[in-house]
Parts: sequence; C-alpha cells; structure tokens
Amino acid sequence: MPIFIRIWLLFTIILICGGVLMVHQFQEQVKPNTRKVMEDILADNANVISALVAKDVANGQVKSKAFNERMQTVLEREISGKIWSIDKTAVQLRMYITDENGIVIYDSLGKFVGEDFSQWRDVYLTLRGKYGARSSLDPTNPKASMSVMHVAAPIVNKGELIGVVSLGKPSASIQPFIDNAEKEVWNLAVWYLFIGWIACGLMSWWLSHNINQVRRFALALAPTSQQPRFWLSKELNDLTQAIATMRTQLEDQAYVEQYVSTLTHELKSPLAGIRAGAELLQEPLPLEDQQHFADNIVAQADKLHSLIQRMLLMMRLEKSGAATKQEPIDVPQLLQDVIAQRQSMSSSKHVDIVCSGELAPKLQGDVFWLQQAIGNVLDNALDFCEVGSSIKIWGEKIGPDWMLYISNQGPQVDAFALEKVFDRYFSLARSSGNRGSGIGLTMVQEVMQRHHGHARLFNVKDGVCVSLRFHTVSV
Repeated sequence: MPIFIRIWLLFTIILICGGVLMVHQFQEQVKPNTRKVMEDILADNANVISALVAKDVANGQVKSKAFNERMQTVLEREISGKIWSIDKTAVQLRMYITDENGIVIYDSLGKFVGEDFSQWRDVYLTLRGKYGARSSLDPTNPKASMSVMHVAAPIVNKGELIGVVSLGKPSASIQPFIDNAEKEVWNLAVWYLFIGWIACGLMSWWLSHNINQVRRFALALAPTSQQPRFWLSKELNDLTQAIATMRTQLEDQAYVEQYVSTLTHELKSPLAGIRAGAELLQEPLPLEDQQHFADNIVAQADKLHSLIQRMLLMMRLEKSGAATKQEPIDVPQLLQDVIAQRQSMSSSKHVDIVCSGELAPKLQGDVFWLQQAIGNVLDNALDFCEVGSSIKIWGEKIGPDWMLYISNQGPQVDAFALEKVFDRYFSLARSSGNRGSGIGLTMVQEVMQRHHGHARLFNVKDGVCVSLRFHTVSV
C-alpha cells in the first residue's frame, strides 16, 4: 500500500473517531443540560404560583369551580409564536395542588383530585421543608417512554405550611429542541468530516511526496543525483543536506579505507619477497644464485609497480564520475598501439597475436580508457596462454552493435568463476602460481559500462575468450 494511502487512511480514522466522539459527547450533554434548564424554570414558576394561590388555598377557593375555570383558561391558552425554528402553539404545563397532608385538591388534568400524593418525591420532600422534584412516566400516555418533570414549591400562609403546588412539564415538549440541536450538530459534523478528509488528503499527499523525494535522494548512489528542495519544510531540506554531506563523507572515507586496506594486503607478498631476496643477497652466494634472487627482486618490484599503477587508474576511473569523453575511435590504430606495448611479453612467450574480421567500425568513446580496458584483457590473455600458442583478436558486427573478441589458448575457467572474474579483487592463479591484483577485469567492466556496453568471459574449445560489446555504434 503506498505511503500516501496509509497516511491518508490513518488521518481519516483519527478524524472520524474524533468527530464521532465529539458529536457523542455533545449529545450526551445536550439532554441533561436542557433538563437542568427546564427544572430551573419550573422551580421559579412553582414558587411564583405558590405565592399567588396561597390565599385561595387558605380560603378553600381551590376546590371552587371559579378557580378551576380560571386556571384552565391560563393553562389552555393558545400561543402563536416561533421559538428559534420550533413553533409554539400552547402552554405545555401541568399543575396540581395538595393540602398539608399531601391530598390532591386541584389537578389541571382533572384525574387525581382526592388522591394521596404524599409519597411522591416532589410532595414528600416539600412537605418536610426540602426541595422536591421528580420525573415519572406521562400518566396521559402510559405506553410512551416520555416522562414528565415535576418541581414542587411550598404554599405558605402566615408562616404556616398549608399545601404544595407542583408544576410539571412533559419532556416531549422540549424534545423538538433537542432533536433540532442534534440535527444541526450532525450537519456540522458531516461538513467538518468532509472538509477535514479533503485537508487530510492534501496533507497526506504533501507528506508522502516530500518523503518519497527524500527516499529517492537517499537511495540514489550516483554522485550527480540532484538534491531536492522542499517548500515550507526547512526540516526536510536540512535532512537532505545532512544526507548529502554524510553520504559524501562516508563514500570518501570508505573509498580511502577500502583502497588502503587492499593496497596494504596486496603489498605484503611482493615486499616480503623483496625483503627475503635482499637478505639472502647479503650472504656470500654463487653468482648464479645471486642472479636468481636479483631477478626475483626485480619481478616483485615490477609487480608492485603494476599493482600501484592499476589501483591508481581504478581510483581515477571511479572518481571521474559517469561521464566519459566522446571522440571518434580509430580501432585499428588503437589495437596496434595496445599490441605494440606488449610486444616484449608476447615475444618472450613466443606468442603470436593475430587480428582479423571487422576491425574498422565507427565508434565514439574515450581512447585512453578503451586502451586501458583492451590492454588489461590482452595482459590476462598473455598471462594465461600457453608458450608458443597464439592469441586471436577479431571484430564482428551484430545488428547495430560491434563485438570485439580476444581469445587465447590455455586452461579454461571453472564454471563458478566465469561470472566472478569481473568482481573486484577476484583473481585466478597464473601458470607461475602467482595471482593478479583482481583489479584488471573489474576496470574492463567499468570502462565498458561507461561506454554503454559490457564485457563477458566464456570458455572456448582450446582456451578462454573475452567479448566486449559496444552498444553505441555510429553507422
């Protein structure tokens, strides 16, 4: 799953969970707070009404028809108004009055007159001088789950408690306000989630885009990789700069350590041979032995010189970057120069170097490095060929490519080593028992890659052959 989708999904889950939790908590607070406000209003009204009806209760007028008609006129009064978005059409209050014993002497519903309400919480507590309130199911609709809140107030006449007035309001009367508030909250929540989801998507894209740029930059090993710059992200810019600096330092340090380690290892054997030969020459020896040890010292010195030269060339090639000069290559002249430089070695082994085939392609490349690459292949061919044999060099056009083959007559290479011979520091034992530096063929492959080609080694009937394929051929 792309990092963009993962970040967006994570942000979306957090957003949805946060939004749902917020709406849930708001809903949990709406109902109890609304009921608290309603109870506060009922308490105020109950105490006002208790003061207004105190004289009627004391005079026994509460049970009269005139009192009942007056109260019904008030409670059944029609209202025409709009409270916020809710239409208000009638007074939605209920009231009953009890005497000092809790017996109902007035009921706006006309159902409970004469009943004993002394055990109802609102009446019971009020008769004992405490604040009394209760909520119970609506007696007018016992099948419904809606309740009615009652708040009572004492009726006092001349300092004496003579009864209780209790005002009730059905919760159904405030449910439209609660429903409307919840609807508005959900509408806002949907917009919040939608806008937040889009914003999270944009943020996720921005983060993933910048992270991928840093990732690609960190993974790029080429020294010419372009360091990205980020808008409104100093931290990422600092990170890429630190990666670039660290990579350069690590590459330089590793490069130096690698070459120092290799050079130290490779120098041990020749230096040991030179030291041993020099120590033996300090002793009185026959002239023939002196000549033998002197020749050995010269050979070891030549080996040191060759090793150092090749390592310097390899270092120069690797640190030069991916670009190589592009100039016309005179292939016959290049081969003639390479063969001439190795004339003494081929003569000492009585080896003939024979050229044939298509040797005049129109190539573009770097003459110096191609001389080094072809020279290294020819050196290997001379090292491993048999005395008195021949080395064949020929060219061949294959489609748009040109192939250069160099083969010798000698021992074949084991199958496991055919792919390893181009690895750094991998070498095979010569006929003399000595091993090379393991750098020559590595350089060959590196040069060929710089020329958009590649090198391959394979066994032939009587020896080994190396092919150099040049892909960029000008025809």
